[in-house]
Amino acid sequence: MIGILHLLRRVAPVAVLAALAVIPTQVVESLPVICVWRTWLHLECPGCGMTRALSSALHGHLDAALAYNRGVVLVLPAALIVVVRNLQALGRGEVMGRASVIASRSARRVLGAADQESEQSGASGAARV
Repeated sequence: MIGILHLLRRVAPVAVLAALAVIPTQVVESLPVICVWRTWLHLECPGCGMTRALSSALHGHLDAALAYNRGVVLVLPAALIVVVRNLQALGRGEVMGRASVIASRSARRVLGAADQESEQSGASGAARV
């Protein structure tokens, strides 16, 4: 189960950007607003328009992307970096992220040390009897 979640974590950003690049911006514009901030407070949050901005930018309409949300100049390059890194990791056969790999190695070391201690104490206990 954990392996599937890690795989989804790697694939999801790729799938989202690919969908935004393939689906026409007009379709994205016609979708209902799902921003809770905008729905309840009738104010635009800093992320309002980002989906439309990303879609426009991925279709080459940079002026429209900037009109939807100027933050696209930061979010799009960051998203592309995440996608490239995830594709590289998947290409190398890595499913888990670096932090997960480090945590799992540490856990194995700790558990391995605990197993060795229990084996040693079991052996010394048997020698005393």
